[in-house]
Amino acid sequence: MKKNVFLRIYGEGQAVVLIPGFASRANSWGFQYRWLKKHFKVITVENNALFGSQADHNDYCIDQIVSDLNENLASYGISKTAIVGSSMGGMIALEFANRYPEKVASVVLATLPVEYNPALIHLADKLNSTVGDDFSFNEFLPLFFSPDFVKQDRFKIFTDLFTQNGTGFSRNVLRDQLSVIREWIESKRWVEGCQCPCLFIYGADDQLVSSDEAIKRLKPVFDKSEFKVINGAGHVVHIEKHKEFNNIVYDFLKRQNW
Repeated sequence: MKKNVFLRIYGEGQAVVLIPGFASRANSWGFQYRWLKKHFKVITVENNALFGSQADHNDYCIDQIVSDLNENLASYGISKTAIVGSSMGGMIALEFANRYPEKVASVVLATLPVEYNPALIHLADKLNSTVGDDFSFNEFLPLFFSPDFVKQDRFKIFTDLFTQNGTGFSRNVLRDQLSVIREWIESKRWVEGCQCPCLFIYGADDQLVSSDEAIKRLKPVFDKSEFKVINGAGHVVHIEKHKEFNNIVYDFLKRQNW
């Protein structure tokens, strides 16, 4: 079993894997696994190597994470699963589905970026321009939520969660993760499509990924897939609008057979 990719399993039934995205830990799926475990066997994925001081390029490499995840799922006797991924986690989910199509029943891809746009460039520039004590994870948080949500009192709750998670990542880790994201986008890995049923979910007010532009690019490739846009949600749509997100995912998964 690969020690870098750590799995936690909740509930019983058909398997559903949850893969977190950029600058996120497994507990960012808290609203999902606590609810979905009532209906499925839910597996959360944590890449422990990202929180140590000895991480190297392979720890961020999507191909390596896919291989490690496959080995770990096999060690638990999980031969077929649905996969839900957010942002960078969506890239990993899609790569897994394309490499091991016989092991994937369906894929849910939330806020998957398909172009390295000015917003992502700005995020990378901020990471590259901060050094030492100048780095503050709090600076990046508003980019992940919709502007209206940032103004609400509830935003403070999520600020605490993300800050606690974010401080576990060094600036170098975040910078390297963005480098992997850029490499994946610019190599256009998503144009291969996917053999299994796919559901794409975006937030209408995502500041990092344009839902309109992403769907316009994806539809010709994933012509038999489903696309949902949740109004009033930003990049972390599964947190900001978790009830609506959960209902959409549950409805999609219950229509699949595995």
